[in-house]
Amino acid sequence: MEKKIKKVYDKVKGKKNVIGHSNQIIQYFDKQLGKEIDTVIVYVKKKEKEEFLTKQDLIPRYVKGMRVKVIEIGKVEALNIDRTQKVRPVLLGLSVGNHDITAGSLGMMFVADEVVVGSNAHVISPNAGMNPDDVKEKRIYQPGPYHQGTPEENICGEYIWHKQIKPATTPSPCKISKGIVACLNFIWSLFGRHTRFQAFQENVNHIDFGVYRPSVEHLCKLPDDQDFPGNFIGLLFAGSDKVGVICKVKYIIDEGFTPRVSPTEVSQMDVVWGSSFWGDYQTTVQDESATIQVNYGDFTAIFEDVILVHNEDVIRGGWSGSSWYKID
Repeated sequence: MEKKIKKVYDKVKGKKNVIGHSNQIIQYFDKQLGKEIDTVIVYVKKKEKEEFLTKQDLIPRYVKGMRVKVIEIGKVEALNIDRTQKVRPVLLGLSVGNHDITAGSLGMMFVADEVVVGSNAHVISPNAGMNPDDVKEKRIYQPGPYHQGTPEENICGEYIWHKQIKPATTPSPCKISKGIVACLNFIWSLFGRHTRFQAFQENVNHIDFGVYRPSVEHLCKLPDDQDFPGNFIGLLFAGSDKVGVICKVKYIIDEGFTPRVSPTEVSQMDVVWGSSFWGDYQTTVQDESATIQVNYGDFTAIFEDVILVHNEDVIRGGWSGSSWYKID
């Protein structure tokens, strides 16, 4: 049977709109012959009138003594995962978030003392500026709370750690600086001045990164059975309508977390690709190493040696935590 069907299909495959066939031979009553005849069903995206088809694209009524029946089934496409819904096992690029935030994107799986799941600090923790020891709310949800609230059945893991993001300036802990400032303020007071000096230190960050321990099955796979397009370069954590900002994987590795996808670095104009709960986006590197101020709402932080990628107003809220790759 398979050989007979193959012989028929070999005659019609490649013709306009032909996209498949049935694996069964059916009996079909042929009015022209006045009897039932072995029939092979050929599936097409769209049935068109003969006058709109070239001679080469016409599907013959009979092939090898068998009837060919044409059935229109439309354009067949992969049914994409809704990345803002609950998906099990959990995949990269899905909506995820701490109980106390809205939602970000699941970035990458890492190996440390155990296999953990990573995204941005401001996605995994209640507040990226917090000391990890002060984090009390540790429930992680998939999807993130913004998309389905916080039902207990959506819990997918437990917060472990995040790299605390430090504001651009904080009071200096240096005793010498404090002593100098105290002397200046004393002298200033002798002149009847009411303003006072204060010593500050400038803080520099490299990554917006945190991890959680999975409590349900997670797979290091992209949605919709996509292959990884290349090596991992880092996690996107900020952006504007013109650029996306990615923290480099090498600084994540320095913290003791090895990505499950091989890491690499990028150069200006390299083609890169990212995956978030909004979808996927391919663009190019604008700057392979930049120092940028990032607004976190209640404070501003300075990030050094980050990647800037071109953004045509595609990258937006929710892309935070998304994994990015250099196209091979």
